[in-house]
Amino acid sequence: MQRRIIILVVGASVLWLGCLAGIGAWFLHKVISPPPFITDVSVYPKVLERYRPTGMVDHFPDAIPPEATDVRMAEFAGYLQGPPHLELRMKLPEDELAAIESQAAAAAAHVLPGGTHMETDEGLVSGPWFWTSDDEHKRLPAHYTVYVLHTRYTDSSWFSLSGVAVSTQAGEVIYWYQWYN
Repeated sequence: MQRRIIILVVGASVLWLGCLAGIGAWFLHKVISPPPFITDVSVYPKVLERYRPTGMVDHFPDAIPPEATDVRMAEFAGYLQGPPHLELRMKLPEDELAAIESQAAAAAAHVLPGGTHMETDEGLVSGPWFWTSDDEHKRLPAHYTVYVLHTRYTDSSWFSLSGVAVSTQAGEVIYWYQWYN
């Protein structure tokens, strides 16, 4: 009889601990799960507003121009070692592309060919990862010119850059912001 009670108490305890572990695992999954990788262009204005306080996206358009085609967006809010980024890519008519490039060239802190980086007195300056790429290659092709408009460095190895990349060959502009670590 006493053995049966011990078996019931141990069994109930194991069952109770299993339930607690399951609930704990579910809770941790909900709390610790990374944010989604957003590509839905219809939420662009809302996503842009989240980044406005940084001062790093002032060069982004408030809305997607009506004449823009093949519009793509990639946004990740950051998680653990995956830092945040926002990228908006679109095709525009030649005259608008030329105006954007002219403004970017006049305001740029640094100008780079696509897919390259350089060292400055402040630190590393790099073009963006190509999150909206058509393939798995995530570096901008050389036919893009990267205009780095904003740089922000911290005391640690963290820094953020943003700007515009223009390809007259592809007829595209990419507005980008990235935080690096």
